[in-house]
Amino acid sequence: MNNKFENKEGIIIIKDFDTAISILKDSSFVVPDLLSFLDKLSEASNIDLSTLRLFTTMSPFFLEGEKHQYLRSIGQVYLGTKYYEKWLPFFQNTIDKILNRINSLEEFDLIQELNIPIFTELLKPYLGIYSNNEKDFDKKAIVLQRLIEPMLSINKLKLVNSDLKELIDSLDLEKTHNQDSIFKDLLDNNIELSLDEKKAYIIVLYAAIAPLAQTIINIIVYLYENKPNISKKDFLNNIDYYIWKCAAPIFIHRIAVEDKIINNTFIKKGNTLLIDISTSIKNHKNNCPMENKNFAFGHGKHLCLGAFISRSLISEIVPRFLDTISLKILSKEKDKTNHIANSYMKIIVKNIKES
Repeated sequence: MNNKFENKEGIIIIKDFDTAISILKDSSFVVPDLLSFLDKLSEASNIDLSTLRLFTTMSPFFLEGEKHQYLRSIGQVYLGTKYYEKWLPFFQNTIDKILNRINSLEEFDLIQELNIPIFTELLKPYLGIYSNNEKDFDKKAIVLQRLIEPMLSINKLKLVNSDLKELIDSLDLEKTHNQDSIFKDLLDNNIELSLDEKKAYIIVLYAAIAPLAQTIINIIVYLYENKPNISKKDFLNNIDYYIWKCAAPIFIHRIAVEDKIINNTFIKKGNTLLIDISTSIKNHKNNCPMENKNFAFGHGKHLCLGAFISRSLISEIVPRFLDTISLKILSKEKDKTNHIANSYMKIIVKNIKES
């Protein structure tokens, strides 16, 4: 999966854990400035990327400074403990419905029966995202995950811009206003964002769910292939390890703003750094420092906004799955087009019924 970026000029792949942590703690390394890149590209090519620009200004991942802090302050309210506890009964009931449905099947695709329902049945109501074109909405929203990939072409960016405009236009605000959700609160509350900014922000949060759903699938596949008899207690006791080992994101992405030497690695100003998450676990397999237990979610001021809710939902879904479902994996197909996430296109499994 890393071959696309290996030996590319200006890109350094960091595979050492200590070097990775040093980089994430150092203010000399910042998130990609996609906004400036889009402005320069749009000016030079006379191509309209205004919708993509709007989404970039609403995505904490691409921001530094006051705007980044403000958007995080909003997200921390809705993705934190208090809001999660309010929704926990809904999450638990919905998870049980999904798993009961899966348990009634004989042979099925785990992506279709678990990955997709995590979006459509579990998290869409929570976020309050309803669309006039449900069929295409998820497919187009997930493209936001690809924006963190370096070296996207102008044609791909034009397509993303077009897709995002369709997403904005397809939101069903009337339905959102009739249901309790994060988006309803954003629309009703006096938050210093325009209507289009609120729309973009909630879609950004929704697209950010992709790594959560992908990670849950990766954990389940790993456990059934390597630890089929693991208990719920053992899983929960080692949940941070499994999240780290099976994390969907392949890289944490940073840009150097000055020349730097980190642990004998020379980094030139302007270099793109791709921190390899899965490789970094090898040095800390049995001794993961507490401060870095959420390394798969990043570190410091850019720690993933959804780290708490992601970890919480993994702790609800995976143990319930282990308790409810016995299965055999018949075949699986990786998504080879996704260069920034470990994800599957298809996983065919057979439900093993108790005699």
